[in-house]
Amino acid sequence: MAEPIIRYFEDLVIGEKVWGVEEVADLDEMVKYAQRYDPWPIHIDEAFARESVFGELIGSSGYAIGLWYSSGGRGIWNRSDSPVALIGGIEMKAKFLNPLRAGDRVRTSSVIEAKRLSSKPGRGIVEETSELVNQSGDVIITAHMVYLIATRP
Repeated sequence: MAEPIIRYFEDLVIGEKVWGVEEVADLDEMVKYAQRYDPWPIHIDEAFARESVFGELIGSSGYAIGLWYSSGGRGIWNRSDSPVALIGGIEMKAKFLNPLRAGDRVRTSSVIEAKRLSSKPGRGIVEETSELVNQSGDVIITAHMVYLIATRP
């Protein structure tokens, strides 16, 4: 297996749109997650959910974020062949625009909006717009993210 090619701050291109891997919202996983972390009736009670504006169970925001991170992490930021030299996240401002439904096939998209060197050596600051999009093109989550990325040694 070839050694991974690390992508540094300098390698990230402003304006380039990249897509993560596809994830599928699994009903059993959605409900299990909600029972443990977000037990609102809209996430765990089918009878209640049928009478709601959604007409069915929907995934909690935490579960949706998990799919968003998994899709983007495995497909964009932490690919086995070319991981980004991520130091850490600084800021996230997210909006939840549409419900996540069981069976939805979702992918994360990412566009680097801006980047600048940090005042500390060896690191840069990257601003990104990220979205979790379903198979119909509906945006489930949109977020403005700010990361700290290592510069090339």
